[in-house]
Amino acid sequence: MLVALAALDRGGTVAVAENHLSDVPVLSYEVHLIEERTAKSVTFVTRADGEASLEVADRIKVRPTTVAYPFERVDRALSDHAPDRFSGAAVIRVVFEY
Repeated sequence: MLVALAALDRGGTVAVAENHLSDVPVLSYEVHLIEERTAKSVTFVTRADGEASLEVADRIKVRPTTVAYPFERVDRALSDHAPDRFSGAAVIRVVFEY
């Protein structure tokens, strides 16, 4: 989460969908939060909850529409989404190398 927050442009949001019950890392206001960056989380979601949700979605035939962009093309994803050049959700592929 810290790397993603630091990489955000002003006004950006990091969505943390799978929280593991661990301490929140130490945030630096200057690096992680300045310019109205935001971190949003879904509270108390477990892997089992996610799997159950996906099973229900499959059973009722939910078929999301996504358009994938590499991280380097986030600007293109935003410019395509704003004028409704596609329907569905833009998905940004992020690859972390350790």
